[in-house]
Amino acid sequence: MPILASLLTVLLAAPPAVPPASPLRKTAAGAGAVVPGLVVHGAGHFIRGETTTGWRLLAAEGIGLGGMVGGIAGLFVTGASPRTVAPFTFMIVHGVGLFGMSALADLYG
Repeated sequence: MPILASLLTVLLAAPPAVPPASPLRKTAAGAGAVVPGLVVHGAGHFIRGETTTGWRLLAAEGIGLGGMVGGIAGLFVTGASPRTVAPFTFMIVHGVGLFGMSALADLYG
């Protein structure tokens, strides 16, 4: 699962060619990346007009959230068995990383 998430991150991170945005649109995109962007990653890119990157960041958010929820659910279902703690913890850590990086990428963009 973490290898798949890492590969998807690399594939989804390729920036598309987008014409430069106006200063007003850049300001609105920055504000959109902060307020709704912390819940919906990629909102700033959608406002700026970079829809491809916005969808990629939203997909990365979903994959990261899925990794976190899947890891926590796996620990819960197995009763945190010593045999399954390491893989599920690995899923949680990578999910948190992917979720956080997609948020930071939206703020950076």
